[in-house]
Amino acid sequence: MTEETSQFGRLKMLNHMPTLKSIGRGEKVPPITLELDPDDRCNHSCYFCYYADDGTGARTQQSLDKDIMMHTLKESAELGIKAVTFTGGGEPLMNPHTPEAMIYARELGMDVGLVTNGSLFNETSIDAVIQSCQFVRISLDGGSEESHATVHGIKNPRYGFTTIMKNLETLAARKGEGKEDLVVGLGYLVDTNNIASALALAEQARAIGLDYVQFRPLYFDGKPEWTAPWESAQRTLAKAKGLETDSFKVHIITDRADEITMREKPYDSCLAHALLAIVGATGKAYFCSPFRGLEKAEIGDLREQSLSAIWYGSKRMELLESIEVDKCPNCRFQTHNKVLYDFTGKSDEQIDASVDLSTVSPLHKNQI
Repeated sequence: MTEETSQFGRLKMLNHMPTLKSIGRGEKVPPITLELDPDDRCNHSCYFCYYADDGTGARTQQSLDKDIMMHTLKESAELGIKAVTFTGGGEPLMNPHTPEAMIYARELGMDVGLVTNGSLFNETSIDAVIQSCQFVRISLDGGSEESHATVHGIKNPRYGFTTIMKNLETLAARKGEGKEDLVVGLGYLVDTNNIASALALAEQARAIGLDYVQFRPLYFDGKPEWTAPWESAQRTLAKAKGLETDSFKVHIITDRADEITMREKPYDSCLAHALLAIVGATGKAYFCSPFRGLEKAEIGDLREQSLSAIWYGSKRMELLESIEVDKCPNCRFQTHNKVLYDFTGKSDEQIDASVDLSTVSPLHKNQI
């Protein structure tokens, strides 16, 4: 399995050919995935966080109202959205209603994922994960108490590395009691502060029964020095790759630097935004993931409008026409846009002849 054919592959979108063809024809379709931010607050302070107080994003101190969150999930299922990822923004488990919302989303028939720093798990939230989630990804970014505290800006050890690893042991044990389809893994952004502990982290993850660890370079506009350690880390990461077994994988995302930082793009419109609905902790919906939290990217307010009215309304289409893609921030949807741009103007038969679906992973296919 290559990284492109894993659940992290960008071409996973090809599991949704009817939707992609419709987008290529300029038709309005419901998004495949909802990214929902239950909370803008966070008990960690990662120095690279786009939404941190000194970053370029827009962080509030708000929690999404329970009624709005539940109603948004209900509307999402009715709209035809296939999956929801509880993410941030801030730390999703800061909102006390997130566990109940995850269970409700699953009851509505949507796939459920959770992206978390892992420090706030308790019996209630772990029970909710076991009942509802297809995957949980913990953003850890350190393999020791010291490296994790440095990267995540931990001021209270109660929320630090030791606590998180104990939580993961509990989660892995519960997974082993009959929730074998739940995938639990770690995200690890590589920088100078955590290279030395990367191999140890992979060893610990395998030992406690997690499914994977994913290593990625750190990208941020105007900070090329943050990405520089990636090259020197390859020897260590190769050793981590050697720890793989049939049940434990090490994903090293090596091929996205040029693409993610691409400025001159081979397309002139962001068609890929239509794959994903973004709802922030303020109750506002946004045009796309990189612009979440920014007033200029607001397409509606769920306190005032239905999700359907927002999605099919004029504001989203006006933004689509006005956004200059060459000026967009770093974005993970470059491949998605290139594929959709290539589909534009082609017949279904021409599109079908141009793609190979045999290597596309179906794992978490609804989580774009």
